[in-house]
Amino acid sequence: MALSEVLHPEATKRAISRRPMSDRLDFTGQIPRVCKFWQQGRCSKGAGCGFVHGEADSGESAPLPLERPSRKRSVAAADPSSSASGSRPVLKKNTWIKEGLADKARVIGFDQTKGPEIIKSKKIIVDPAALPPPPKLKRSSSTEALILGSKKPARKPGTSPSPHTQRACAYWLEGSCRYGERCKFLHAATTVTGLALLTTLKEHKESITGIAMVPDSAVLFTGATDGTLRAWDCNSGTVSDTLRLEGPVEALASGFGWIFAGAGHEVLAWNVKFSQQTLQARAPGNVNALAVGKGLLVAGLGSGEVCAWEFGSGELKSTGTLSKHPSAVTALTVAGGRVYSGSRDGSIRVCEAETGKSCATIVKAHAGELTGLLCWESFLLSCSLDSFIKVWAATPAGTLENYFTFPEGEEEIVGRSGVTGMCGSVDSDGKPVLVCSYRDSTVKVYGLPSFEERGALFSSAEVISLSSAAAGNNLVFSGDKQGAVKVWKWSKDLIK
Repeated sequence: MALSEVLHPEATKRAISRRPMSDRLDFTGQIPRVCKFWQQGRCSKGAGCGFVHGEADSGESAPLPLERPSRKRSVAAADPSSSASGSRPVLKKNTWIKEGLADKARVIGFDQTKGPEIIKSKKIIVDPAALPPPPKLKRSSSTEALILGSKKPARKPGTSPSPHTQRACAYWLEGSCRYGERCKFLHAATTVTGLALLTTLKEHKESITGIAMVPDSAVLFTGATDGTLRAWDCNSGTVSDTLRLEGPVEALASGFGWIFAGAGHEVLAWNVKFSQQTLQARAPGNVNALAVGKGLLVAGLGSGEVCAWEFGSGELKSTGTLSKHPSAVTALTVAGGRVYSGSRDGSIRVCEAETGKSCATIVKAHAGELTGLLCWESFLLSCSLDSFIKVWAATPAGTLENYFTFPEGEEEIVGRSGVTGMCGSVDSDGKPVLVCSYRDSTVKVYGLPSFEERGALFSSAEVISLSSAAAGNNLVFSGDKQGAVKVWKWSKDLIK
């Protein structure tokens, strides 16, 4: 079809009406019927259409051809009141999805009560549900408004969106961001009110696997997979002693004035007062976790066993195996005369610390590997790589039942990363808080017992080790996969 026929239908009508009748007859000798789709301005057949693109002569009938080409056409609804008069049907307005549109947009605007005419301006209304998701914009040094094509900045320099939802600038955390106030990301180490970063300790070359501080001492101990155990002077922030082990340090614990480190099958004890290693014990498997309590040193092994040693008279005396998991033990804590152990298969076992008598077993506490266990008041808290933190309470029968799960629904974990560790702390007002590290390199701080998020701590690498100092110091420690240890402090002076 010529473009003039579409844009100027009236001129086309006059041209057809001046042609001889013989030129207007089809192969049956009858006058073809006028194409109703042409009348509506939407015939897509053009010159190949089997019907006339023009009006029939007034007073002449236009019967249907004897043989009609088979075509599937959408027929508009006709007004019943006008169909009996023999005149052209009055068509109603309709709404439809035009075939061939890649985005399946909804086209509205054919006003058919005025007869067949071509609407010059077709209003296109897009149905959001039918469209594909918009492409993700690549963040750059420019503001969001400049990415969208506007010259006006999205926000004034020096301001930022809500800190609880804003990501920290990874380059700023490494000290190499060159955009300054123009950067779209947060330039801060934390968004927690009243918690500040004191210092970053960088001597280890590999992942930090344990952080411990002996009460009433000014020495911080850190262990890493580079096979070193380092003692830090808390006053100067420098390394005072370094102990090199035969294998990577996998666990660290403090108690009785000693620091205990697990490396391979060995358990080493470091005397803090005399700054020397004097005790050593051998475990039946690789030591994955350590805990101290009730006069015992308890170890969780890669073989699934939980074994213990009595600490007294300057030696470690084995008391045997307390319990056994089907897979490796990955989390351990001792409280109230009981040993709580978590495994890679998501199970939790509880046994008596002195006798090893089994108290409770939760076969499927989590859907992923247990990464932390913590006792708070009369509750047991557990965290896992399945992104959930669960609170367990004791029943009258002596077993454990799930008291609360955070987040509360499956839909709430969308976009969340697995929990890699946790520790308990107390803020400057004496309120209990839970500090949890995630696989996305963030550390979230939650108020207890509400689990209200109070902010986040940021790191340039994934944090896999958390610890807190004894009451009164108000310190929190975090260690990441790059070997950096950060020291955080709660202070009322930071609260505006």
